[in-house]
Order: sequence, then structure tokens, then C-alpha cells
Amino acid sequence: MNENFNFTFEDVNVTGARNIARIARECGVQTLVHVSSLNACEKPKPVILKKGSQFLASKWRGEQAVREEFPDAIIFRPSDMWGQQDHFLNYYMHQ
Repeated sequence: MNENFNFTFEDVNVTGARNIARIARECGVQTLVHVSSLNACEKPKPVILKKGSQFLASKWRGEQAVREEFPDAIIFRPSDMWGQQDHFLNYYMHQ
């Protein structure tokens, strides 16, 4: 997972998640499902990356932010997901 020139992991996974949860609560939404990541944790182990995955750490911080704003939110932790502008598969295919 990579940050891009427009947004950091913190922008999307923490600030964005917090804003959505806050707005959902303010609008009276009854159920919020937050999509996180399977291995999200506060301090990811440095298996491939020397400092651990900053993506996974940001997903964990995002979960905490969502819980602060919307305590009853459902936190869903799927396995890897891919999308447009994601270089995850290419990275592993070329290793």
C-alpha cells in the first residue's frame, strides 16, 4: 500500500474515517460499518518493511478515531483489497 501525491495514510485512514464517523453520528445514522484491514495494529511487526507497515498502523489509528466518534460502529477487517492506482499486486509480482 502506498501513499500518493494527494493524500497520506493519515489523511485517508484516520482523518477521513473520523470525519465520516462524526458526520454519521451528527446525522443520526443508526449503523456505521467501518472498513479497516485484517492486520491493523498499533505497532505492526517489521516483517517486510523495516519500520513495519505504516498503512496498517494508520488503519488501527483510524479504528480508534471511528470508535471515539461513533462508539457502536462495526469495524470490519477484510483481507487485502485492491483498487485503481494501487500498486500492491505489481510490487509482489516483481519481487
